[in-house]
Amino acid sequence: MKKISLLLLSFAFAFTAVAQDLSKKERFNMALQSGDLVAQRSILEDWQHKEPNNVDLFICRFNYHINQAFSEHIELSQELPDEVNDYMTMTDSTGAVSGYLYSVKQIDTIQFDSAMLAIDKGISLYPNRLDMRFGKIHALGMMSRNEAYVYSIEKTIDKAAEKSTHWVFPDVDEFTQDMFSQSIMDYLGQMLENTNYNSLTANDTLHVLRIRRIANRMLQYWPKDIYQLNILAVTYNLLGDRKEALRILQKAEKCNRKDVVVLANISDLYHLEKNYKKERHYLNKVIRYGTVDEKAWAKERLAELK
Repeated sequence: MKKISLLLLSFAFAFTAVAQDLSKKERFNMALQSGDLVAQRSILEDWQHKEPNNVDLFICRFNYHINQAFSEHIELSQELPDEVNDYMTMTDSTGAVSGYLYSVKQIDTIQFDSAMLAIDKGISLYPNRLDMRFGKIHALGMMSRNEAYVYSIEKTIDKAAEKSTHWVFPDVDEFTQDMFSQSIMDYLGQMLENTNYNSLTANDTLHVLRIRRIANRMLQYWPKDIYQLNILAVTYNLLGDRKEALRILQKAEKCNRKDVVVLANISDLYHLEKNYKKERHYLNKVIRYGTVDEKAWAKERLAELK
């Protein structure tokens, strides 16, 4: 059985260990990459005995269980399941399709829950370690535990709003508020990618409302956050409330009159409302403040209007 490579070390766990722990981390990571479970367990057990509250121990234990939780195997069958997107077609000597070869992902919920216990203990002892929080959120997203995913993001936002919070993140001297907001925006963007815009189902609608919930949580603390105002407007537009979407975008424009994404989104809303005069007005603003590519896009839209 082939293990999925879920070494979150590269995503959010490229930690800088103190000297006495460096060899433990390196040995564990080597064992993790080679798939040597015996060596991984041996290192973790020894580490647990000597330094039970070491921050890197929680991270390595999390990675150990995550890699056990997600796996995949190759399957051959005559019929192709609907949920399979990547596959190879097998043909016989006449060229007729004889079967399909594809990978099947498997999830061990017990191992996943053990990973959550490990990272939760680490977060409780090191609440300012943003990399651990992001690692947990990422894993919950992979599991499609949507409510837990949103809740973890909300708790991270609440923590960011505390005056005493100074995020610790590997290889980053200072994780600023703007960096934090962009990171939350990235999560919301990923959620939008998993939404069917063309025909919203009940689940899609719930997904959009979750996105709105997170954006509102950010705006509760930072009401002039352009990223969150923009994404909040998108949620209203998706659910058919263009008037509210426009109101929010106009508020965002007051916060930054040169933000091209906001200006372009306003032009799109006016286009949907068939208010082409105002659409031209905002397209000209994009031309005034945008990059070369953004100017070209706006000029093309103006040409289409003519």
